[in-house]
Parts: sequence; C-alpha cells; structure tokens
Amino acid sequence: MNDSQIRDRFREVLGRDAPRRLTVRTDTTEFMDIERDDILLLEGRSFAVQGNAYEGRFGIDDQPKFWVKTAVDLWDGSRKFIKLVFHEEMTTTLGPITYRCMRSAEKEALILDKLSGDGRFMQGCSLRDDKGNVVRVIDRIVGTNLHSYLTGMHIPHEEYFKTHFPGLFTRMISSVEAIAVLHKHNICHGDIRNDHIFVEKGTGLFRWIDFDLKQVSLDFDVWSLGNILFLVTAREDVTFRKVEKCEYQGVCSARVTNEDSLAFFPHRVANLQKLFPYIPDNLNEILMKFSTKALNELEQYKTVFALLDDLKYCCHDNGFDACPLITLDPLNPRGRTLS
Repeated sequence: MNDSQIRDRFREVLGRDAPRRLTVRTDTTEFMDIERDDILLLEGRSFAVQGNAYEGRFGIDDQPKFWVKTAVDLWDGSRKFIKLVFHEEMTTTLGPITYRCMRSAEKEALILDKLSGDGRFMQGCSLRDDKGNVVRVIDRIVGTNLHSYLTGMHIPHEEYFKTHFPGLFTRMISSVEAIAVLHKHNICHGDIRNDHIFVEKGTGLFRWIDFDLKQVSLDFDVWSLGNILFLVTAREDVTFRKVEKCEYQGVCSARVTNEDSLAFFPHRVANLQKLFPYIPDNLNEILMKFSTKALNELEQYKTVFALLDDLKYCCHDNGFDACPLITLDPLNPRGRTLS
C-alpha cells in the first residue's frame, strides 16, 4: 500500500486519522524506537502499532515487553501481537543442574509454521523485514492465563477437586501431549509457565503461547510441566509458609518436611496428599516425581513421554471423564523433514 492507501485504511479500521507525519518502518531492528501509530510494512502487509505488550509475573503487574507490540492488521482490522527480534540469554538452576537458554525467533517461527491449525498452540505466521529480521505476527487469544483462571475460583479445594479438577486434568493431558509432539522432533517449548497456557473463552481449550526461548535440554520442559500439574491439582501455589500458618484444614508444618518440597521451587510443597488427603495415590505418586526427594534420588521423569503415560493411566484409573486426546502429529503430517 502507498501512503494514501495506508491513511485510508487507517481511518477505516481505527476510526481516526493517521498522524500528519506518518512513519512507515520496514526495518524493525531498533524496536525501542517503534512508537504508537507507526506502520510496520512487512512483505507487503501493513500493521498499525498501538503500543507495547505488557506482562504480569512474580506478583508484579504491567511489565512492558518492548520487543512485543500490540498492533492492528490494516488489511482486515484484526488485533495482533507483533514479536520482534530480541537477543537474550539466561541461565536457570535446578539443584545441581544449570540450564542455559536463549531467545530464538527462528525456532518460534518454525513452530508457528509447522503447527498451523493445531488449536493447542497460539497461531500466527512469520514475516521478514527488509533487514531479514524474523517478525512473528500472532493472533490474539480471547481468554485468560491458567494461573488467573484457577486462582479466580473462590470455592473450597475439595469442592474444586471433585467438580472442576477432572475436566481440567484431561485438558492438561492434551496440553502435555502437545509438548510431546514437539519433543518427538527434538524441539522444546522452552518457557513453560502457568501464565503461558491460555484458557480460551467459550471453548475452555488450553493453548500454549510464547515459545521463542530455546533450551539446551528437553528435560527443562518436563520439570516445568510439573509446575503446571501442581497448579491444576492444588489450584494455587502451596507454600511452606501457608502450611506453617495452618491454612490447610488445620495441617501445620510438622507434617511436611524438606523432602516434601518441590524441586523447581523448594519453598512450595510437592506432597499435596498430606494437605488434601482425597488426592488419589497414583496422582500423588506423579506429583512426588517432581519433588526434592526425587531429584536427590534420581527418580524424576526423564522424558515427557513417561509423564504422559502416567497421566493417562491416572486419568483412566480414577474414572475422570477423559476428553478426546489429539494423536495426529501436525508437526510432520506428510513426513516432511524438519530443519
């Protein structure tokens, strides 16, 4: 689109005039310079930037992600997230193990391409700017993240476990199966967190988002899936501090020990059955595979496939209403070689 066409579409889509001095960007390298109402022109498609995306984490709300922009597609008026190239490396420690990860736009673009149409993952496409930067254009998901969804249920835990948990558990199994599809092809999610699953409004479908972090080891995903399982089971982060304050049916700290802690987050309790005795034995055995004791005794899950098998057996053995699990491998439906 030329300048006149962009202005016309801007007015039609946004209901207001474009700025007198219109900035059209074909190079997204300096993402800090990109401002509201700038136009991103990427492979012939135009997007009007609306601002920076925000993310709440660790109890801190509204943290700007300057490399992620909210935008409007001037072709059809749809709302998008535009993820720009941001080079970052970090390390995470789990007991004696140190994991190194880095952001990879190319890896996320690969997943978006190969998993197009798989509703268990966010959807979108990748486009290149004039400098060759891989820009990901992400469709918005209407819903809320899993952590907010669960902690917003203000009912007693036993009522939650008997009424809501079975359906949520089967949906989580489908989400674990989605990660297994990635691992089958030696691709990690890389940033599995309880706010990186969105519960879609209307369908209730669990959908993974944000997979631009690349880990050097797939087992980091497995440990991270344990954190999701604990949240779905307990409906909140169960900490030793809460136990010490006797917040769980009068159970106090004398009943839990360091071996009952979660390996990934030692301030949290892994042995949930001690606090909620109606949790089935086979489910609690799965939970304890993510404990400090399991890490010390090398009894943790080695692969996502082993975890998935145990989750499915647990689901059927306890008579939960199992939702259909997707078994199609959408990452390689025609036997294509991934690169």
